[in-house]
Amino acid sequence: MALTDKICDSNARSIGQPLFEQCIQHFIRPDHRELTARFPEVEDMMPEGRFDRKIDSLKTLGKLISNTYLARLNHNDSHTLIWKLQYQSKQDVLWHLELDEIDGTIKPVGVGFGTVYNASDTKIVHRPLDNEFIVSVANPMLEAVIRLHEKPDYAGYIDKFPHLEGQEFFDEAVQNLKPVGRMKSIEYLAHFYKPSHYILAWKVQHEKEDEDLLWELHLSDLNGESNLIGLGFSR
Repeated sequence: MALTDKICDSNARSIGQPLFEQCIQHFIRPDHRELTARFPEVEDMMPEGRFDRKIDSLKTLGKLISNTYLARLNHNDSHTLIWKLQYQSKQDVLWHLELDEIDGTIKPVGVGFGTVYNASDTKIVHRPLDNEFIVSVANPMLEAVIRLHEKPDYAGYIDKFPHLEGQEFFDEAVQNLKPVGRMKSIEYLAHFYKPSHYILAWKVQHEKEDEDLLWELHLSDLNGESNLIGLGFSR
């Protein structure tokens, strides 16, 4: 299926925000039946059982404080729009809405959000992230991670980032990245406060121009490479 050309970076927010607001209302006042009646294409990604589990995790976060639109990605033959939502518990959550054109109308075909961490996990005193940290530390860290997967160089990877998972995880990531080609550019999006760490998110463009990836780095602190404890990307 080809991506619809009715959505681009310049209009994605104006198109997506009203649809996103409608979707999340069915999570704030939980009602799977109304969600799928309004947006039936969403059910494949969010069947009732999964919806109920998602609601259970959202209950731990408290009241929704704000939502901030971040970016549009070309992903999985649809336009994936990303938001940062802040909750009363001071935990931030990355939400996504997948849009496609159906019978001439732009409609949600998927909605969801990232991991919600247990509030009883070890808490840290979060420090603000400034632009200098993003430019001088975070961006080079992500570029190094991606380059080491592209080579691939597991020995260099684990030497540079000793707290990351083992070779099986690395090899699987290498295979998953091969179809999109080499990295072309990165765009820092936002940071997310979690009870025991930070998550930093980027939009990454690769040689395969119709596929953007959402990359995440998980940091236990902001003191450099030794604090990288996890990573992931959407594929």
